[in-house]
Order: sequence, then C-alpha cells, then structure tokens
Amino acid sequence: MSSLERQPHGRRLTKKERAASAREKIKTEKAREGKPSRKRTIIAVASGFGVPVLIGIVALSQHHDPGLTTPTSTPGIVRTETPEVTKQDEQMLIQRAVEKRGVKLSQREQELWQGFGPLPPIDGENAAPEFIRFRETLKRMSQSKNPYFQESAALLTSLINNHDANVIFGRNLIFRGESVATAVNPTYLPNKIHWNIAISSQLFQGHPLNLPLSLTHDAKLINNQRAFINGLGTLLPMQKKLALAKQRFDTPDTLLLREMSGYAAQAEAHIYALGLMGDRALTRSGHDTITLGFIRSGEKSDSLDWQSFLLMRYPKMRKGWSLN
Repeated sequence: MSSLERQPHGRRLTKKERAASAREKIKTEKAREGKPSRKRTIIAVASGFGVPVLIGIVALSQHHDPGLTTPTSTPGIVRTETPEVTKQDEQMLIQRAVEKRGVKLSQREQELWQGFGPLPPIDGENAAPEFIRFRETLKRMSQSKNPYFQESAALLTSLINNHDANVIFGRNLIFRGESVATAVNPTYLPNKIHWNIAISSQLFQGHPLNLPLSLTHDAKLINNQRAFINGLGTLLPMQKKLALAKQRFDTPDTLLLREMSGYAAQAEAHIYALGLMGDRALTRSGHDTITLGFIRSGEKSDSLDWQSFLLMRYPKMRKGWSLN
C-alpha cells in the first residue's frame, strides 16, 4: 500500500477519502502537463525561423554525441537523419555565404569563363590539346577576381616554370584503385620535392570551372606541405625536413586533415565564383554538393561537422584517396 493511502498516524483512509485523494493527484498532474518547460519554449521559437535550420542543428548534435537525448518534437516538425534541403534553401545558404564575404557580381568574371569554348586543336606534334587548355586555365585563373584562383595559379605556374612540377593527363585516371579527377603525388629528391599532378581529360569536357576548382584543391595540398617544411626552421638539414614531410604526408590522420583543408579551399573558391558569376558558376557536379556541405558544416575547414560530411561522401578518404 502506497503512502498516499495511509495517514501519518497509521489510520486507514475511508473509501471517500481515497477517491478525493485520487482526484487531487490527477488534478496536480494535469496542471504540471499544462505548464511548458523552458526547453520546449526555446524549440518552438527556433522552429519559427525555419524548419531546415532547426532540424540541421539537431542532426549535427546527435552525430557528434550519440548519447544525447533527442529533444521532444514540436507539432509540425519531422526529425530525420539527413534533412531535405530545397533549391530555395540552397540559394539562401549560398547567398548568405556570398554576402558574408562581400563578393559582388562581375560581368568581366562571367565573360572570362564563358569565353572558354571547345578544346583548341593540337599545335604541333608534341603539344596535346589538354596541356594548351591547362595553360590557358592557369592564365585565366591569374586574371580572375577570385583570390583563391589567383593564389593557386601563381603557385602552380611557379612550380612548373621552375621545373618543380609536371602535369600528366589521362583519359581514365585511376589513383589507388579509384577513378579520380585529379591527384597529387610528391617525389622526394635529395634537396627538394618534385610534384606530379595528374589530371583527367574529362575535366576539359564539362563546366569551365571544373578544372580551376580542382586545381585550387591541389594547390592547397601542395602549399600546406611547403608551409610545413618552411616551418621547421633553418637549422634542420633539408634531407631531414623532407623525411619528416614525407612521414607527415603518409600519416592517416594527417591525410584526412589535408583533404579537409583542400576541399575547404575548393569550396571557398566556389563561393567566390558564385558571388562573381551568379548561377553561371553552378557546375551541376560534385563541386556544388561539396560547397553546400561546407556551408552547412559551418564553413570551418577543421570542424567535426566538415570531417563527418566528407567521410560520408568519401569513406576511403582516411587512406588519402582524394576524389575531386
């Protein structure tokens, strides 16, 4: 018998008293249910700003900590693992990212890339049309108002002119068992690194920004490795620096961070391109998906949300497989 059915001095309650006690208990519980908690009020207010935003926040939180308790759903909200995002939502997210960077539409930028027609004919026996288009792409990247294109073109042009890099083209480019758009593979010489940049010929057949965006990714990987070597100081012998750089390049955790940084630079370049060119910068390819993933992940190259997004898209990335 529960304590509600017994008086403090041990006298048993009458049938009438027990019924009154039961009614009082029900009345108290109903009063408690009718009083909204602070947590429920916050969720209701958040839902007023738009369902996609609220659902996205909840999904990300659950991914970071599987032990979190799912908040009580409010009427009209359906919680899913991967919330649907409409085209209108995508345009809003892109526009916010563009405005955040203060990028304005540029007719000159539009004409710079719209002028890219079919591949030029072969000029001479040894000059492949892909290499001509590659050189022209670097030239236009350097002329672009996009700072990521400018910096990438300057680095790659310098490496090629100084014979510190070579470019390889292939019809069906396979890197570590995967079909890829581009791949960067360093060769460690006694006193320097020689960079081998492989490019799939398919990049020259689609959207004119496909190649610049992929090259921005590759340039970021190269620049990060060079920065690591330069950060080792002047006292350490170059051979020792290169040994440490090779070890770092092949470490699984570093491989993942390297790709996160590369794809972030690629996404940043794409955001600037979207600001400068508008819808003309939408590639209708994986570049669009990566850029939206970067924006929705908080636009931080080292965040867990960004890492989770990339690993879901490219599960083999931990092994260093770059799929631009």
